Amino acid sequence: DPSADVEPLKVQLRADAQPYRSGTRKYPELQRKFLRDFVRELERHGLVRRNNASHWACPALPVKKPHSNEYRCTTDTVPLAGATPNLSTATQSVKGAYGFGLYDLFKGFWQLPLDPESQELFSF
Repeated sequence: DPSADVEPLKVQLRADAQPYRSGTRKYPELQRKFLRDFVRELERHGLVRRNNASHWACPALPVKKPHSNEYRCTTDTVPLAGATPNLSTATQSVKGAYGFGLYDLFKGFWQLPLDPESQELFSF
């Protein structure tokens, strides 16, 4: 599927942000195979490219899908973005709000174009 028809996402880092590169992780064989196949498929479709010189790299985290033997790829972006607030904290910040939106993209994250200056930040 093509990218969503939106402006490319441009991430603005805090002034004190420091590059972060995760160390090498060891994965069980099934997760290793999943990651290898998944990354090859993303490369084949032009969604990712290898960048061994990236200053930023967060670890990939294969997560088993519910009621399945399949995995989905997630990325631990805590070193880049900080911890995500828990649900009760997040709901307090929207107290009194009256309008909310929901955006549903078929391939979610992969359909959002990234500004070239922000691409390195999403290395894994």
